[in-house]
Amino acid sequence: MTKCTLPLPPLLASPRPLLLISALLLGGCEGTLYVDIQGDAPSVDGQLELEVTEIEFLHSDGTSYAYDLDETLKFDEDGLSLKSLIDGTELPEGYYDTINLTIDAGDSEYDHDGDSGTDERDIDGSTITASITDHRFKISEGKVVSLILHFSTFASLPAADDDDDEQELVPVMTFNHAENSHDLSVTLEGDDIISSYCADTDDQLPRLYLFDTNDSDSNNDVDGGDDDPLRVVFAQSSSSENISRVWALPNLKTGSFRIALSCDDDDPSEDDSLSFFCETAIDFSESTSVLLNSATTDIGCSV
Repeated sequence: MTKCTLPLPPLLASPRPLLLISALLLGGCEGTLYVDIQGDAPSVDGQLELEVTEIEFLHSDGTSYAYDLDETLKFDEDGLSLKSLIDGTELPEGYYDTINLTIDAGDSEYDHDGDSGTDERDIDGSTITASITDHRFKISEGKVVSLILHFSTFASLPAADDDDDEQELVPVMTFNHAENSHDLSVTLEGDDIISSYCADTDDQLPRLYLFDTNDSDSNNDVDGGDDDPLRVVFAQSSSSENISRVWALPNLKTGSFRIALSCDDDDPSEDDSLSFFCETAIDFSESTSVLLNSATTDIGCSV
């Protein structure tokens, strides 16, 4: 085994330099980590603003490596495009089992309708932590690792009463490796489908639910359970003259998935019974555009 000899980092290279110095004295080797974050829209018109103050990585040996942040994440009707959190930092090699992102609730807020005049709610609480504990990543000597965090805004925002002046935030976050991430675009053409399944909604913009095919064959709502969808995405097109509906899923991990659409109300804090339509299986290995049309099938659509 090759033993690394590493220079001591500058004092300001990490907010916890003593931990890094300890790792170096033990002969640990290092790799480089980059971290970006993105997220879906919180609602059709809503805006979520989060102030993040720290990101922490927990090594499998129990050591914590934390980095101060001063970033404002703004999720609007188009979601949050890729934003850098860690622009290359050295970490000791090994497996990291947990990522914690600290949110300052006092400087965060949610505007349900996005008009900056009504339905503005402060985020309830003081400090909130978004954690990833079910997916580890590995740092290897001399290697570069690029992670993309995905903040699921819809799943993180339980429905609030109309007279509430505070919004509960229950963060749901995942990550992918950048080299295994690609963009998926889904387009639905057919006003007859929209009219049939979304007749009771004003905007007639169904949500797209993305499921892992390794999970149960049945589709589920968002309720905080193990069989929750991987992502919930709002349609981007709302023009009454445009019968197409478009969903964008950037930086999605490669794999096999199911997509399904729904216009039913879904409270992320409750186990709701939803009606789904246009269910379709997708094998995803590169950036892809999928077109659904109004051919008559059991699900109301075909690819």
